[in-house]
Amino acid sequence: MSRTRPTDFSFVMIPASPSQPMRVLRGPQVKDKNDDEFLDGIKQEFHQKHTDVVIDKDALMAHLSGESKIDTSDLMATAAKTVPKLRIIPLAFAAPESDYLGVQMYVDENAGEVGLKENGRAGGIAAICGCPRESIRGDVFISRVFSDGHHWWRENFEIPDIRPSAEWIQTAHKVKARLEEEAKAAMENAADPLADLPEGYYDLEAVDDSDDEDDKEPAKADGHSAATKQPAAPVVKRPEDMGALDSNTYRDNYRFRQMKGKVTVAIEVEDDIWDEDVRVTIKPNHLTVRIKGAEGLDGELSGKVEPRKSSWELDDGEVKITLQKACISDPEDEDRTWFDWWGDLWAKKM
Repeated sequence: MSRTRPTDFSFVMIPASPSQPMRVLRGPQVKDKNDDEFLDGIKQEFHQKHTDVVIDKDALMAHLSGESKIDTSDLMATAAKTVPKLRIIPLAFAAPESDYLGVQMYVDENAGEVGLKENGRAGGIAAICGCPRESIRGDVFISRVFSDGHHWWRENFEIPDIRPSAEWIQTAHKVKARLEEEAKAAMENAADPLADLPEGYYDLEAVDDSDDEDDKEPAKADGHSAATKQPAAPVVKRPEDMGALDSNTYRDNYRFRQMKGKVTVAIEVEDDIWDEDVRVTIKPNHLTVRIKGAEGLDGELSGKVEPRKSSWELDDGEVKITLQKACISDPEDEDRTWFDWWGDLWAKKM
């Protein structure tokens, strides 16, 4: 079924205050996915709401006119809280089952920092759509998008669409169930990540896993240390620790997979994200991902990687990052090399 790009569209605003009614607003059709005036307008709304809450306009005007002085450092700290930080919650994915129509909720990520009220209605709507329960604060907006991989635009979304029995909500659950089944099948069919490891890699007899105080060499009767043969095999984690990062592991906003020589990380993103919206920085021990200026991932990696041999791409609604592990050499045998097995993606729990 062919669709016609509308010249304008409606969207819904849900105020944080339960005493204020939901409102249907209209806007002109956006130019394209990378030039979305709708998102710019929402950011301005969030910015204004922050400014109204945290900045004392009378004190600021008195300071600027010279009538009184205020601590500008406090003013700068306060102003920093007014920087808009938009987060998009996918209520429904654009998929063949939904005729490539998706529904998105637009949330003020910084609302809690300035004490804006919790938006119970928005949290309830997100939960009905199968999203994780979380505290959503401040005013939110909901819009419908069309995205078939070739075309992208916004379509009408009205207050009557917000009901548990709505067809798009039922379809959203079916799509999410399908995606979960596909992910589960992919995990079950994934190759054994331990199959290609060098022989003897998990030889526990060659692993010194005791505390430093227990590592002291036994003393001879004359008081000198007895020479003990140290294993040449590399020190590795015990098998019970290795399941922490198996073929597919899921977190709140990303999933990762480990193989012998590499680790892949995938972050699900919205349909309106393009390559230029993504910044990935890979260092030998650190990974940083920013999406539209907001932090996606940032932390010290569990092991070393080779940045020049690592890469990333935006594909099929995901930022996919391939981290090439750094090869480790046995200090006593340069010809013996291996790839370390990570116990987790991060050196410290995120």
